[in-house]
Amino acid sequence: MPGRLGYEPAAPSERRKSQSLSVERVEHEDFIGAHFARRRPELSDSAFWTRALGGVDKEWGEFNQLTPRLNFSHNLGRIVPRELFDEQPELFPLIDEKRWRPKPGRVNWNPDLGEPATAELAVLAADEYFKENPGAVSFALGVNDGLRFGESPATLEWIDPVRWFRNRPDYSDLVFQFMNGVAQRLEPSWSDKHVGALAYYWAENVPSFSLHPQVLPYLTADRSQFYDAGFRREELELQRRWANAFVKSERLNAEKVILDQPHSDPDGSPLTAVSSGPRLGIYDYIYGVGFLVPRIHTEYLSYHLRHARTVGFTDYYAEMSPNWGIDGPQPWLVAQLLLDPEADFETMLDEYYARFFKTASVPMRRFFERCEEQWVNQTGASYWLKHFKNDSQAKLFPSGVSRELRTLLNDALRQAECSGNEVVIERIRFVRVAWGLTERYVAFCEARNELQELLLALAKEGTGNSERDSMANFLEQVLVRYQQTRIEFKRYAEWIQEEHPLAFTRVLLDIFVRHDPGPTAEVELVRISRENAQKDAKTTERSADSRSQSSDRGFRIHGWEGELQPGLEIAGLPFELALPRGWRSSVEPWLRLLTEMRPLQQSGRGAGGVLRLENHKLTSIIRGYHAPSTAVGRELGNWGIAVDVRGRLSETALLNLTLRPYDENMQALGPAVDTKLTAGDHGQWTQLVQFPVIPEGTRYLGLTLWCAHQQAGDWLEIGEPRVISNSN
Repeated sequence: MPGRLGYEPAAPSERRKSQSLSVERVEHEDFIGAHFARRRPELSDSAFWTRALGGVDKEWGEFNQLTPRLNFSHNLGRIVPRELFDEQPELFPLIDEKRWRPKPGRVNWNPDLGEPATAELAVLAADEYFKENPGAVSFALGVNDGLRFGESPATLEWIDPVRWFRNRPDYSDLVFQFMNGVAQRLEPSWSDKHVGALAYYWAENVPSFSLHPQVLPYLTADRSQFYDAGFRREELELQRRWANAFVKSERLNAEKVILDQPHSDPDGSPLTAVSSGPRLGIYDYIYGVGFLVPRIHTEYLSYHLRHARTVGFTDYYAEMSPNWGIDGPQPWLVAQLLLDPEADFETMLDEYYARFFKTASVPMRRFFERCEEQWVNQTGASYWLKHFKNDSQAKLFPSGVSRELRTLLNDALRQAECSGNEVVIERIRFVRVAWGLTERYVAFCEARNELQELLLALAKEGTGNSERDSMANFLEQVLVRYQQTRIEFKRYAEWIQEEHPLAFTRVLLDIFVRHDPGPTAEVELVRISRENAQKDAKTTERSADSRSQSSDRGFRIHGWEGELQPGLEIAGLPFELALPRGWRSSVEPWLRLLTEMRPLQQSGRGAGGVLRLENHKLTSIIRGYHAPSTAVGRELGNWGIAVDVRGRLSETALLNLTLRPYDENMQALGPAVDTKLTAGDHGQWTQLVQFPVIPEGTRYLGLTLWCAHQQAGDWLEIGEPRVISNSN
């Protein structure tokens, strides 16, 4: 890690100039080597040619012999300026029978890659760049995250009919025919340069044709998911296919070489290895940021890096932004393996723990290995960036495991204190401080989930009055526990970001606390108290929603009623749903995606029926409303938004009902708040309810239903959103 605690001086018998775990130099320049007792690491024959980790300290990177990354990333939206639209509209994607003009300042979009003029413009941009930067290896032409590539005849030639890879549309032929076209035009003038590209998302698959040897693709994947043996085998085979994807070229030494001693996959299957001449990049996601739990997978990383280099990948980049307090040896280990992928990672870890934690090496090693076990032993389907910014990550480290890990840290600290080594003591305390945030996050998530499940059970259709009364008796104590854990988590997160910024790169607190069932629980307690008071006078019947429709405030939520407006399809893929007028939506196309509006007679859930969703990856359904003046500035509990739901959600799948107030200029007034359906089976109707506080200055209220990461067997049925009043 960077800083004073990362530095470990060599023992007198090992005095030599070498590498450090840290970045701080001392006068005698004695440093513990990256391989410690092993030789000083040098660029071996198997080293990656470039070794870049995003989000790490610059000096730490230099000390660990990292390099700047090559040019390959998102850039297509910049090489086609929007100012060219009137002059050359054919450069822009054809969507819904007209060319799409980007808004000012927007760069996250892709031009028409089937149009030859787009490649010609890219050649001009690359030529100008290389003239100004003659030392550059490559020019970046990576595709952007915007997925609307259009449907011009030139583009449809490469993407029609729709093909699929990893449940996403397969656009590799479209993307890499464009890259080939640019490389071919550049070759006469710049035969030693490369066209940097991303084999990313819709372009991860190998194209159906050979690549020009000057194309330099970076293959992306979330290899922390190698716990899934099926995905691991698929990814390793994909790496082999990419290594064989290039046109043979004597100039670039593209002759294949069969290695004498193949390695073995962790599951025991043999690994055949080839090495090809053109440059080929590998791209990892080794976060860090977006996680508040350890995401350690050192064994799979070690195997993956050795495999990638063996089959012919030459260059490396990873998004990292480490959480130094809980990531343990992983960032350092990756940096060293990039220098020598053939090195034995267990030997390196032996030396790491012995040198870094000394007399406390055994419990500290067990701590981080136990964290790795929790990650790699997870269940459920794997997918790109699983658990990223998702509270599902907390379930990997339940409170019982969290306490076990705390015990290991306490044991380590006691052993270090006996030795009297102050630096080691500080290192362990640093990890303990970081672990304190993980503990509080887990406790907060568990309390919140308990409260939300209780609220859903209270609202579930068919729950009897006696059962509801029994659950209501626990509501207040569950609410108190949730509020306490929420306050403590937020307090500690703010403190650790201020006092120990190395522990976590960014906590992203707004994202992790946005789901807040507390206000709804407070309103529910008021309602229960009122109903109990009424029981002395008369028997109160409670339906699935005893709160009244809120029509007295002049604020009505328009539901699914009305004629459905056609959704947007591009090249046979759905990008917007068919919904009643006034609703907007955004859909990520996904294999076997199903959307169906069931009519009233089948649903009984409102004038427009019920919306059914299956196999939705990322779908948002949005509507904005003028907030009535009578609602602005009101205290909590006057009115809220409710929606009936039922279905099944796997552990990482999401259904969120999100509300956000806006001022007259459509600027958000504070963070969004949401309520969500918990994971599990919800075959009977229940309701999501959010009672917001509407701040002064609110003119509009944004409502979003957000569905994400549905897996096989997941399904949702969503009734009409409606306003409910708590003042009967």
